Amino acid sequence: MTLFLPFIMFMSHASKYMADKYSHLVIRAWNMKGLSNSSVYAGKLLHDSDICVFSEHHLYPCELYKLNNLHAEYECFGRSCSILDDSMANVRPGYGGIAIMWRSELSHAITRCNDMGNDRIIVVKLESNNSIIFIIGVYLPQQQCYISNFDEYVGKLDSVICQCKSVGDVIVTGDFNCNFGREFGIRCSGVTTRNARYLNHIVTGHNLSIIDLGESCTGPYCTFYVEGVGQSYIDHCIDHVSQTVRL
Repeated sequence: MTLFLPFIMFMSHASKYMADKYSHLVIRAWNMKGLSNSSVYAGKLLHDSDICVFSEHHLYPCELYKLNNLHAEYECFGRSCSILDDSMANVRPGYGGIAIMWRSELSHAITRCNDMGNDRIIVVKLESNNSIIFIIGVYLPQQQCYISNFDEYVGKLDSVICQCKSVGDVIVTGDFNCNFGREFGIRCSGVTTRNARYLNHIVTGHNLSIIDLGESCTGPYCTFYVEGVGQSYIDHCIDHVSQTVRL
């Protein structure tokens, strides 16, 4: 079985956010499917990025420190699945989890938003030259998830976006577990899921767009592929249309 896992590269126009060295920022989002099997590739992504959003690191709260070992020049803000109990860390594998990592050189401009989000939504604030941008990493429940309700988490995401937009701009990226069908653009295929329609309703309500669906984007027309099973387009980047995303 061959599994191609996704990442999203977001290039933001720069002088607005960072000084000369950061004429642009590269932000990647990737579903790790477990840190233990993905640490080498995650390290490579960090090497070529400025900020990374990692979903499904599968770490218990007592294991979150392991994210700091991925790259010596990065800092991290991570959360574990809310129902993981540290007493079981050496008994059964973990699951879920979300994290944002950034280059240490950016730490003077980045603040962890501990009071926002939950175990599937994580937020940092990037502030520079009187401009503020919130980077929101997500790992939303899949359609048949038995431990989390999609509508509940999208409702929370809606609330977080409202809170962030009252202060600055937002970028939302990660694993949305939402497949958008052909009616959303030539990059899409298959059937638009009910969850995708609901997410799109929330996004457009904030005058934002799922910008990786646009024709200006390049790269694969799917973000999840399993040989013999099929493919889907479930990882996305949400922002204003003026920004540029490359898959």
